[in-house]
Amino acid sequence: MSMVDNTVVDLAITSTIVQMPDHWQTVMNMRTDGKQVGSFFPDMSVIQLEQALLCADWELVNHPEVASPVMAYKSDLVGMNGMCDLENLHRLSIVELWDRKNCGFYSVEVPYYDGKTNAATDRQRALISKESDHPLLREVETYILIGPHTLDDGTTTNVVYTVHPGEPVSPSQVDEFAICKRHLFDSVHVFCKIDMDSPADHAGAVFYVTRQTAQTLGFDLYKRRNDAS
Repeated sequence: MSMVDNTVVDLAITSTIVQMPDHWQTVMNMRTDGKQVGSFFPDMSVIQLEQALLCADWELVNHPEVASPVMAYKSDLVGMNGMCDLENLHRLSIVELWDRKNCGFYSVEVPYYDGKTNAATDRQRALISKESDHPLLREVETYILIGPHTLDDGTTTNVVYTVHPGEPVSPSQVDEFAICKRHLFDSVHVFCKIDMDSPADHAGAVFYVTRQTAQTLGFDLYKRRNDAS
């Protein structure tokens, strides 16, 4: 049985906050209620989530989707699963491809609109217009993935790569070249690339493609995104 080991996690969180503040802020924003992308923690602010992560008990676990040198830790801290099966969508539904962490690889996102608290644009409403179009959320345990990061002085420290409710999934290997190449071979698709230049928003490109195109790229899951303002 795995033993509780909070020291490694606590030090990695602290190192990430100090050494990679932009990355940490991106991860926290994706997981907190109101602006979440994928799995999230309801009714928590960034500060509340940070404290919850530091106060949680973590155990090192072996997971088939996590390979060395990355380490996976699990906690009974409960959040909501926001990863959904692409098969739930019509094959011609429009989905978005984002690289939010600027790591060079993309994942699939679909915004939702509940008609009350969401301030989604008409374009976003056209993608998925009703909350009922998404599977119901469910409560899951939390995982945090930790691995090495080389600092400017050449030393290495452990940092948080990501943290989320729900089990880890295979990391995406789909880059911009693969997306553009796939576009050339699809007979039925909608393809649009929008460059995002604002550092506060997103640095890079966002692609709009059909569910069918996303699946041919190798995706089988999408992140449920709240666009409420």
